[in-house]
Amino acid sequence: MSIKKIGIIYSDLHPLIIKAAEYIKKAGISAEMIHWQSITYNGTQSNIDNFSVIYLDRMGELTRSYATQIRALQLGCNVPVVNHPESYWSARDKGLAAFSLRAAGILTPPTSLYFDLEGLMNSLDNKQSYVAKSTLGCCAEDILVFQGNDVPYGGIKQILQRDGMVCLQEYIANPDRFIWRIDIVNGNVVVCNQRFSYVEGRFPICNGTQGGKIIFWDPSDLPDAVRSVAISAMKALNLKVGGVDIIPDEQGQLYVLEVNPEPDITLDRYEFPRAIAHYLVSLAEGAPL
Repeated sequence: MSIKKIGIIYSDLHPLIIKAAEYIKKAGISAEMIHWQSITYNGTQSNIDNFSVIYLDRMGELTRSYATQIRALQLGCNVPVVNHPESYWSARDKGLAAFSLRAAGILTPPTSLYFDLEGLMNSLDNKQSYVAKSTLGCCAEDILVFQGNDVPYGGIKQILQRDGMVCLQEYIANPDRFIWRIDIVNGNVVVCNQRFSYVEGRFPICNGTQGGKIIFWDPSDLPDAVRSVAISAMKALNLKVGGVDIIPDEQGQLYVLEVNPEPDITLDRYEFPRAIAHYLVSLAEGAPL
């Protein structure tokens, strides 16, 4: 009988995967960390085929150089991968994610991609507010909120020069200055909270990592509409593990801002990594993906 072993692909050893590995080992199964740059593929197989299941946590968030490893996982890995590389890539890219969600009938802020400053400028309405961001940004980095008549030229040029494109979305105003973050594993809400703005001024930016106030909710008390939108967004992107960011507008309409396929622990709440570990263990023991 082959030895059960779970591989965790990582870019940095952050608390979620460290805790998940601890829970996996407590279940009597080996958990091995695999740096994303060590993945190889020779056209027929990869060097990670000896695992029972792979958990794809994250791959070089700020390097923008891992398309080859993603493709190698798609083509050459002969074991189950959570999240599947195609789903991970679609969710990781903020433009692709927005387009995929809209195609599935899920509300997101109206989104466009631009490859030069002139094209972006020609699309702006002076009375409209916008968010410009990197397609592969993370942790509230590379997010520029502005009025159409007050464009942050320098920041947008920097994103264009580095990435070759910039993602532009219409700004969704929430007078209560918070977003929902819903952490889901295999279709079940595990952790949910409201994350409030960490900046003052007209345009709030909500992110718990950057210091915004966080209020946790018992998953059983989560409003049904928020739960439904979060689960639908995960299904639309075919993700098994993720964190869904949702914002209510001034009328209470819910918009999905982002579906994060590589979330971390919020503060010291370990329900999420525990649920991920239990799901991976079940797959290693033969449960269907």
